[in-house]
Amino acid sequence: VELLDVGERPVGGREVRLGVLRQSVSEGDRREQKTTTTDPEGIARFRELAPDGRMSYRVTVREGKAEYASQPFSLGGESGAVVRLHVLPVTSDLRRARVGMRGTVYVEPRDDVFAIEVLLDVFNVGRSTWVPEAVSFALPPGAKAFAAPEGETDVRAVGEGSDRVALRGTYTPGQ
Repeated sequence: VELLDVGERPVGGREVRLGVLRQSVSEGDRREQKTTTTDPEGIARFRELAPDGRMSYRVTVREGKAEYASQPFSLGGESGAVVRLHVLPVTSDLRRARVGMRGTVYVEPRDDVFAIEVLLDVFNVGRSTWVPEAVSFALPPGAKAFAAPEGETDVRAVGEGSDRVALRGTYTPGQ
């Protein structure tokens, strides 16, 4: 793992986590985690990993309130993999972040209710990571339920009480 800052300089002395997922139809999925720390050159090494198609790996680094993560990857043959992650300045202040949002609403009439699905695209066009705090949306009056799918990142919408939905997670530049 190569850990760099916004200026492409190495970031040493940071804890790096490696999530390991072993998928097996007969035994079920098994997850484990390994940790190490970057050296002064911003390098962290995980050794003796299985080059097995049933195994997938994901690197994660925390920076304040933000969590930076690689895409899941597998190892093949005798070679390893190099994962490059950047840690960036973090803000929770929406006034300082350069964030835009676009929503698409799908409405499905049913017998006695409307099923409503919302797709919210969040775009961070700044050079800082945005970690929202106290950013929420009201549900329509009379809403009966809220459900959000689980994703592979920490970006998500969560119910707050019975009438609001809040944004959570790490919105890195480009999302």
